[in-house]
Amino acid sequence: MTRLAGADRYATAVQVSRASYGSAGSDAVFIATGLNFPDGLAGGPVAALVPGPILLVNPTALPSIVASELDRLDPAKVFVLGGTSAISDGVVRSIDAILP
Repeated sequence: MTRLAGADRYATAVQVSRASYGSAGSDAVFIATGLNFPDGLAGGPVAALVPGPILLVNPTALPSIVASELDRLDPAKVFVLGGTSAISDGVVRSIDAILP
């Protein structure tokens, strides 16, 4: 048995991503709010199918650990799960700035 955990829910999602998508990275990443579960839960099946990790963000700020993981994964496609109240346009712009 392996326990995957981080200092908070954002870091835990990054640990799961690192364990699942090692040095090869991922072609796709799913972004969901870390403050509420429905969007991330609803995105789980498609994330498994595509496949790609689900990373959690604050609705108005991109945690630095998540920014670093996005840079490491270098995905070609990012799926934002939820509307602008769940993930602000500012967070989307921050993600765009990391991924050319």
